[in-house]
Amino acid sequence: MTMTMTKARVILIAMFVGSLMIQAIAVIITYSRGAIADEDLTNLILKLLAIYSVHLGVIFGGIFAQHQDAQQGLQAPPGTAFWLAVVLAGIWNLLLVWRSVSFGVGAFNPDSEDNVDRLSSYLQTISSGSAFLVTGSLAFFFAKKN
Repeated sequence: MTMTMTKARVILIAMFVGSLMIQAIAVIITYSRGAIADEDLTNLILKLLAIYSVHLGVIFGGIFAQHQDAQQGLQAPPGTAFWLAVVLAGIWNLLLVWRSVSFGVGAFNPDSEDNVDRLSSYLQTISSGSAFLVTGSLAFFFAKKN
């Protein structure tokens, strides 16, 4: 399978949107089982949207700003750049996803000392501190004119 810029973009989009959805589902399931309050649900969903807003803004803005031409989907991105982008995006998303899922699972353990404030603080601190892992690669793949 030949990697094209379009395929590379689809993989990166799926990684970010999928990770956001996994975390949102974990929070919603935790809420639906009565483990967190209405206000906590709202705060966590807004936190997740804020964390992903810049990255998804770059992705979707790049898609909407692209000038379509007949060769767009046929051009191959540099292999090293693509794999580096996938690995770095994977690390960034996994740092966030594992914690949200861990919170969702732990919320039903009566011995757990985890809470919404700890999750929110972790998400904020880790997402902002590790954003450098993905900002450059997203700009390359989504702001670059083919």
